[in-house]
Amino acid sequence: ESWKVLVMDTMATRVASSSLTMYDIMEQRVTIVENLSLNRSPFPNMEVVYFCAPTPDNIKAIADDFKDLSSPKYGGVHLFFTYALEDELFNQLKMADNLIPRVRTLKEINLEFLAMESNAFSLDMKDAIPNLFGSTIGAGYVNTMIRRLTTACISLQENPCIRYQGSSILAKNIAEGLNRNLQTFKRNNATFKFN
Repeated sequence: ESWKVLVMDTMATRVASSSLTMYDIMEQRVTIVENLSLNRSPFPNMEVVYFCAPTPDNIKAIADDFKDLSSPKYGGVHLFFTYALEDELFNQLKMADNLIPRVRTLKEINLEFLAMESNAFSLDMKDAIPNLFGSTIGAGYVNTMIRRLTTACISLQENPCIRYQGSSILAKNIAEGLNRNLQTFKRNNATFKFN
């Protein structure tokens, strides 16, 4: 098995750093770890592992690594996304003609939280308290929280009994969003076993 380049976005780097050491990463035959948003040196003879969120910017950055057919940055490509890839972004990925023939792996691994210790995790949202209890909160912030909670439940194979404070519209929105995401996941992954 050949050595690989690992390319991550900021959140994936935090996720990996919360549970892996550089030694653990190198044990998987990764020789270089790089940031997706930075300009990177090409290693056309090495395979690349992208571990990142499936966002429009990240999909574009990945496709851009292979836009020049005469000098692609890497050889074989392994794509690991921290949460589910939306159909629109999947279609954008499919349109990257120089990338698609190189793809060896494409997985949604539902891992957008930090493993703090064996029985504790964090959504890595340091500004949650002021945002949740402030006067206004954006829908994007709530959606990020719901998505990260969803990935934690799926990774832990937990189908929780969801309870929330009835007088809180915010708590209700988060609870309903989490429940909706888990139900959708169960519908689309009938063989997946929850505890």
